[in-house]
Amino acid sequence: MKVLALYLPQFHRIPENDEWWGEGFTEWTAVKKGTSLFAGHFQPRIPQNGDYYDLTKKDTFVKQADQVKRTGIDGVCIYHYWFKDGRKILEKPAELLLKWEDVQLPFCFSWANETWARTWSNLSNRNVWTSEFNNKAPKGQDVLLEQKYGNYNDWKEHFMYLLPFFKDKRYITIDGKPVFAFYRPDDIPDLANMVKCWRELAVQNDLNGIYFIGNSTRLVLLNVLDELFISEPIDVMRRRVPENKEGVKCYDYSTLWDDLLSREIGKKVSVCGFVGYDDTPRRGKTGLVVTDASPDIFEEGMTKLILRNKKNECKAMFINAWNEWGEGMFLEPDMFYGDQFLNSLRKSIAKSSENNDEVSEIKSLESSIDHTLYDATCDRYDRERHINRIMDRWLCLKERNENICSSLSGKRVAIYGYGLLGKHFLSEMEKHDMKPLFVVDRNTDIYCRYPVLSIDDDWPEVDVLVVTATYDYSKVFTDVLSKKNAIEIISLERIIMEY
Repeated sequence: MKVLALYLPQFHRIPENDEWWGEGFTEWTAVKKGTSLFAGHFQPRIPQNGDYYDLTKKDTFVKQADQVKRTGIDGVCIYHYWFKDGRKILEKPAELLLKWEDVQLPFCFSWANETWARTWSNLSNRNVWTSEFNNKAPKGQDVLLEQKYGNYNDWKEHFMYLLPFFKDKRYITIDGKPVFAFYRPDDIPDLANMVKCWRELAVQNDLNGIYFIGNSTRLVLLNVLDELFISEPIDVMRRRVPENKEGVKCYDYSTLWDDLLSREIGKKVSVCGFVGYDDTPRRGKTGLVVTDASPDIFEEGMTKLILRNKKNECKAMFINAWNEWGEGMFLEPDMFYGDQFLNSLRKSIAKSSENNDEVSEIKSLESSIDHTLYDATCDRYDRERHINRIMDRWLCLKERNENICSSLSGKRVAIYGYGLLGKHFLSEMEKHDMKPLFVVDRNTDIYCRYPVLSIDDDWPEVDVLVVTATYDYSKVFTDVLSKKNAIEIISLERIIMEY
């Protein structure tokens, strides 16, 4: 199993940050502003020897490559930013690493696929970079960089940009396939089609495929992705009531590790390890703090977690993080702990390797949290949030009298799913003088103005199947494709969110 540390490329100047947050802004700007907000609050965090490095300098990568090698992890997973119309940002460090072939730093990418917007914008599903620097940026521009996913041509352009990285000898592979992670796979409206497209492009370009990993708790995504992982410590923090320390929400490090290790999760799902957490340099008193972190607790927790992830048949796991200094998640040495967290991780990896035969003996810890009930509640909430997000966008389009069916004009269309979204979409088609040839649903006894078929029935020929069961789209896509492989399958979510 590969052990990978998530890696932030924000440690160099770019024109956009100068414009948005102030002249000379980098991640270090926020880190240096860290302030102790309560008794025992360990801020600011200072890198060892005051090394506020620049990721455009080769010696920085050389030093990090040596640290990675000594620690024993398999490499770093660099956040990759690709926005609407192929707009890139923070790409220079990875491009320089590709150029510097002698720097032996194994790496892969995690696509940080989310819109960048200001914290005061009241927009949902957006990146919230920092609240401390909004006053330095020009007001009136809510969306800084919009995340849209496009269609086949956009997917191909993105893939071709990544291809030289995928073919680099240092790029991390699993089963001979380059590893690529999605930070928010739930937000990609047509993830199944995009993954299928990239797998085909990989083979066409002499790769064995791509090993896709998604940060999500939605097991349905395993129909199209190879693995999932759960990002921590945010998930376990949500399960606990924080302690209030002078107005700051705080969580105990040891307790969070116990909660993390007590969870029963499905096969092919890994849990992310974490060094610590403190985002007050970015958020001030509205931030969250994990208190009493220690290398010893980290070492014990990581040893158990590596074994548990192996037991779940995972081929990769992540650690938060190599260098998230502004959120208090960093393995890199600082002025207080020095190399202790790196050394603890090295010992954890060695211990888990020595105890590999004991994987099958691992049992869940007891926890005061009913994780099963919590997970079921979260799933219901996610389903409602998913539908609300689509309906909100749809209503906005209707207010502008937009015709979301225009891309289907002249095509023979069928609808999969006759629930809430399916019924509304059928009405939308009829409003624009369009009719589906038939509807597909698990319940063929429902009343509908059009023929209702099952997935196993013989279907009349159609050009496109619109899946309105959008939350379960990945499974529907896989099931339909296995039976009707000549049909185009698109999600209603893609039609609405990408309009």
